[in-house]
Amino acid sequence: MRKNVFVIIVTFNGDRWIKDTIQSLLKSKYSCRIVIIDNGSSDKTLEILSGFKEIKLIDNHLNLGFGQANNIGIEYSQKKNADYIFLLNQEIFLLPQLRKTY
Repeated sequence: MRKNVFVIIVTFNGDRWIKDTIQSLLKSKYSCRIVIIDNGSSDKTLEILSGFKEIKLIDNHLNLGFGQANNIGIEYSQKKNADYIFLLNQEIFLLPQLRKTY
């Protein structure tokens, strides 16, 4: 049985990272639902996010802080019957495979 995994990402002026972060999740071999909570970005973050139909965007319109924004995403995910919730920073992306570099 496939698990219902939600990835919560809090954004704030993350236009230089967020596209790569989302694309890395979409390319992952693990299925997940992506929830973005934006804390009032004033850069191009919201414009970039509008191009992704696969995500759920919750726009706070102001900066509620990292913790409170995560709590909003967690509450949303729990209402959608999440089995697992993964908190991911906006500047982190998943590698398709890890390679030893030593």
